[in-house]
Amino acid sequence: MKYSTHARVAQIEWYTKRIAALCAAGIAVSAFLYGTFLLIAVEHAATRSKVESQITMLSGEVSSLQIQYLSAMQSITPDRGLALGFVAPDASNVAYADASAPTLSLNNVSH
Repeated sequence: MKYSTHARVAQIEWYTKRIAALCAAGIAVSAFLYGTFLLIAVEHAATRSKVESQITMLSGEVSSLQIQYLSAMQSITPDRGLALGFVAPDASNVAYADASAPTLSLNNVSH
C-alpha cells in the first residue's frame, strides 16, 4: 500500500502538531513545578530565619533566668531554709530512681 505525497505530508503534520503540543504541555508542567518548588524553598527559608530569631530570643531569656537562678541560689542558706520551713532529709527515707522503670519509689529503711 503506497501513500501519496499529500497523505504522507498530512501524516507528518499531524505528528508534528502532536509533538509540539506534548512539548508545550511538558514546558508548562515544568514551569509550574519550578514555580511551586521555588515558593516552597522561599517559605522554608523565611521560616528558618524566623525560627533562628526565636532561638536567639529564647537563648537570651534562658541566660536571664539562669542568672536569676544563680543569684537566688546564692541567697539561700541552711538557716534561711529552716526559717522557710524546710527540713533536713531523714537518712531513713531514701528515694531510688530506676532506669528500667519510669517510676520513683520511696523506701523506708530502718537502721
